[in-house]
Amino acid sequence: MAALLLFSIAQAFLIQLPYGSGTAHETFRVLLILPVYLTTALLCLVASRRSNGLRQRTWFFFALAFFAWTTGQGISAYLTAQGALTYPSVADIVYLLFVPLMLTGFLQLKGEAQRRATPLIMTLDIAIVLIASMAGYWHFFLSHNLHHPLSPLASAVTMAYPLSDLILFGLLVVVAVWSPGSFPTLRLLLVAFGNLSFLIGDTLYQMANVHGTYRPGEFIDLFWTFAALAIGLGAFLASRTGQIERIAQIEATFGRAWGRVAAILRETMPYGAVIFAIYLAVMHFFRPDGNAVGIIAAMVAVALLTLLRQGLMQLHSYRMQQQLDQQAKYDALTGLMNRTHLSERLSGLLEDARRNSKTVAVMFMDLDRFKFINDTYGHAAGDMVLRTVADRIRASVRQGDLVVRLGGDEFVIVLRTIKDAAEAGAAAQRILQSVGRPLELDDQDLSVTGSIGITLCPAEATDEATALRNADLAMYHAKERGRNAYCYYDPKLQVQNEGHRKLETQLVMALERGEFEVYYQPVVELSSRHIRSAEALLRWNSPVLGAVSPAQFIPVAEERGLIVEIGAWVLRQALTQVRTWRSAGHADIRVAVNVSPLQFQQDGFVELVERALRQHGLGGDALILELTEGSLIRDLEAANAKLVRLRELGVQIALDDFGTGYSSLAYLQQLQVDVVKIDRSFVQAMGETGPAVMEAILHLVRQLGYRTVAEGIETVAQYADLEGVGCDSGQGYLFARPVPAREFERVLAHYSRRETAPGD
Repeated sequence: MAALLLFSIAQAFLIQLPYGSGTAHETFRVLLILPVYLTTALLCLVASRRSNGLRQRTWFFFALAFFAWTTGQGISAYLTAQGALTYPSVADIVYLLFVPLMLTGFLQLKGEAQRRATPLIMTLDIAIVLIASMAGYWHFFLSHNLHHPLSPLASAVTMAYPLSDLILFGLLVVVAVWSPGSFPTLRLLLVAFGNLSFLIGDTLYQMANVHGTYRPGEFIDLFWTFAALAIGLGAFLASRTGQIERIAQIEATFGRAWGRVAAILRETMPYGAVIFAIYLAVMHFFRPDGNAVGIIAAMVAVALLTLLRQGLMQLHSYRMQQQLDQQAKYDALTGLMNRTHLSERLSGLLEDARRNSKTVAVMFMDLDRFKFINDTYGHAAGDMVLRTVADRIRASVRQGDLVVRLGGDEFVIVLRTIKDAAEAGAAAQRILQSVGRPLELDDQDLSVTGSIGITLCPAEATDEATALRNADLAMYHAKERGRNAYCYYDPKLQVQNEGHRKLETQLVMALERGEFEVYYQPVVELSSRHIRSAEALLRWNSPVLGAVSPAQFIPVAEERGLIVEIGAWVLRQALTQVRTWRSAGHADIRVAVNVSPLQFQQDGFVELVERALRQHGLGGDALILELTEGSLIRDLEAANAKLVRLRELGVQIALDDFGTGYSSLAYLQQLQVDVVKIDRSFVQAMGETGPAVMEAILHLVRQLGYRTVAEGIETVAQYADLEGVGCDSGQGYLFARPVPAREFERVLAHYSRRETAPGD
């Protein structure tokens, strides 16, 4: 930047010197401006390298434009030195490349400007500004100089300089007005000032050429120098914004000021062009000359284009307002009403029901196990499920009933007028049946279910907040009853809800207070009746709530994200215990620890396990990690990479609850696991169907090279059937219930005796 200033000052000084004679002196005058333009080209190139996106391309084309101008000046100097400079010459062709290259640079920013306006409105603005500007230029300059004799080619080139500048300046004005933030405003103003200097310089050059008085290196050249200096300064700022905080502050101040000006100009710019065109038309009407018809035609064109433009602006504003209303009142993913629109509509419906003795049913619906779908198949699949569910709910209710997505997987359905609770129940059942139809996801049939809570208004609620709270409570009761069901609101549910909130509050502090304990249940080798491992099972004995079932607190811990910290604590406790057992002589026993999907997905999970084993002085052969299918198949490749690392430590991997997932058989052969735990439902089913199904499952698992554990063995008959079909190990109340660590030592001693029989 210092070099540009130095060259500009040197040129301005040398121009003041008396104009000498001779070819060498004239050539020197032509070369004076060359360093200024070459330096500006280099500054634009640096700005391009340090910018990104559209601005990078803009500065690159600016650099090419200044390189073209520098080349033209070099050619002009050469022809002058040879005494062969004519007008027009080859140099003029190269000079004129400057404008299309600058124009291309500005068109990179036009795309950002079109985010505020349609392409047609921008095109009309450019046309309005250009027609008015050209009419003014014709009136003030061209019409007074056309009588001077020039060849057609010379006349065309002479007019090309300022007219191309006008086009460039008009586009710049429109971009600056419609997209003040697309190019940091101080730089945009510097570029605008530079183009204005070009326009003035080229106009004076045109007039001087027409009269035959132009000589290089005189006063006119200073306008071109100022143009290069302004654009070069803009390029310098663009290359240093991230490095100089003061520049960023100045640009931010200019940006805010120009933003306010641009907002005014977007509304008034066409009217300014119309007023200017009318002024020119009136001048020529009262002082008629040969140019009056053209000027008046320009005025009419500007007026008509402005009318068309303003009409399109009104249409554009109306559509934008509609879009804003749509965004404010409707859910973008499903197209259903959102919470804001529900508030507006539901309050009115409840008031109307109260005044006219009508009954309105408010339903709150939540999808069952939707988190599993998101975790397993990804959020894109989850979004597809939500859209499908929304369409099915909409098709299941009457026209005029309200269907709303509150957020996540929560929906509200408002039945505007019903006879009684039975009608609301029938509608809820239709919705559940429709939503529950299988849908195809990743070439598989997936069943999605929901739970619905119903409250009747105004009998049970007279305002929106109470109605949604009542329906929400009823929905949670439906989930507790087994999901895929609907439930009516009952005042007793409020008491249950308070209990849920109390559980959540106590759970947050339970780990810190030492309220958790790990119980252990043996896994017995069926052929030898020896304990090979123990599953660690978490228990919570709250001083406030008493003994809390894992079925109650584990889902809450997962929902609140507490399960990660709790899971790490269980791992440490289990490893401490297995080290104790091994020290007591049970050298081969392992401990199995359940891992939640959220815990397994943590980036540092493998490192956590490795560190825990090292701190307890244990090898990986002491540990089995039990994971459900949902923990693994969301991103099978990443999951398998973790499993491989864990198995390299010596840790065994067990697939828990096999047979209850969406696609167990499809994924089983791809998983890096050692043990498959067969869900208790298959064990219980042997009493009705016999061991045939179990035998088929065991055959499949053995073919894949995995060991098997049957869960939920409760009778000697089940034990005998499983041993008969070749199941490796079993777990269940037949052998022992989950017990504290101190009692488990007696279980270990009991099963160490050779004569022990199952159930003893």
